[in-house]
Amino acid sequence: MPQWRGASVGIEEYVWAPPSGDCRKLKGTVRVDWDSAANSAHVVMKYRGLPRRPSIRRTEGVDFFPDPFHEFPKDFDNGVYRLWVIQGADPVVGTFYYDPATLELLGSQYDFPDGPPNGGAVIPVNIPLFTLSGSNAFEPDADGFAVHEYTIPYDNLQVESGDFSVARISYVPFNLCLGQPAAPARGQARPYVTPWLPVGQGPSFKKLLHSGIAFDIQLENPLDATAPGGNLPYVFGGVAFVGGPSFQGGIPNGQRFSLSSQIQNVSPIFNPVPGGNGLGCYPYLNEPHVSATNHCAP
Repeated sequence: MPQWRGASVGIEEYVWAPPSGDCRKLKGTVRVDWDSAANSAHVVMKYRGLPRRPSIRRTEGVDFFPDPFHEFPKDFDNGVYRLWVIQGADPVVGTFYYDPATLELLGSQYDFPDGPPNGGAVIPVNIPLFTLSGSNAFEPDADGFAVHEYTIPYDNLQVESGDFSVARISYVPFNLCLGQPAAPARGQARPYVTPWLPVGQGPSFKKLLHSGIAFDIQLENPLDATAPGGNLPYVFGGVAFVGGPSFQGGIPNGQRFSLSSQIQNVSPIFNPVPGGNGLGCYPYLNEPHVSATNHCAP
C-alpha cells in the first residue's frame, strides 16, 4: 500500500510538516505477508524523506487541546516514528458511563473493569470503537530513509514488542449535551483511548483484513527503557505524518481520508490535504470537533 502525508488521520490529530515547508520527497509503502498455517503476519515498511529527530511544538487552544481521556505531551524533542495498524470497521462497542447529574463523561468499561462507577448510578451509552496495534519506535538514517519490519501472530493481533495486544479508540462527546446521536460527527467528538489490553484480546489478522485496514506512522516522544517494550503509556501522541487507508486503488498523494465522513456514512470520503504535499506544505489540526452546540441550553 502507498503511504502519503495526511492520508489516514484521526479526528483532532495534528498533521506535522517539515519546517522547510517542502513535502515533495515524503513517501512510504507498507507490505504485509500473512500465513494462517504458520500463524504469522509479517509487516515491512519503507519510507523516504523522513526528517530525523524533529521537534514538535503545538499551541494550546489552536492546534492542541488538553484531553483528560488521552493525556499526551504538547511538545517534545528528538522525535521518533512508530507505525500504527488500525482496524476500521470492527463491530466492537464500548459502554461509556456518564454522570446523570452533570451529564459529564466519567469513563468507559475499560476504566472501570469492576463495574460502573457511582455505585451504578450512571447513564450508559454504547459507542463503537476502533482498534490500534503498533510497531516498535524507529528512526530514519541521516538521508531520511527508514526500513522497519516485524512479525506478529496471525491469530491474535498484538504490538511488535509482544507486551500488549491492542488499544481501542473512539470519538465521543465529553458531555451528553454536546453530542448528536443521529449525526455524531456534527457534535463534539473528542478522542478517547483505552489502556493497553493484555495479550490475547486482539482480533485475528483475518478479521483485520475483513474489517478494513489503515496504516499511519506518527511522530512521538522517545521513551526510556522503563516503558514496557517502549510502548507509550498514553498509547499514541496524536502527531500524524505518513499513512494510508486500504481502499481499492489506494489514495492519491495530496488527498486525505475523512474519518468524520466514515462515521456519518456520507460523501465525500476523500478531501484535499490542507496546503497540499508540495512546496509550501504546513501542519494542521485534522477535523477538530472540540466544541459543539449545547442542546441542553434554552
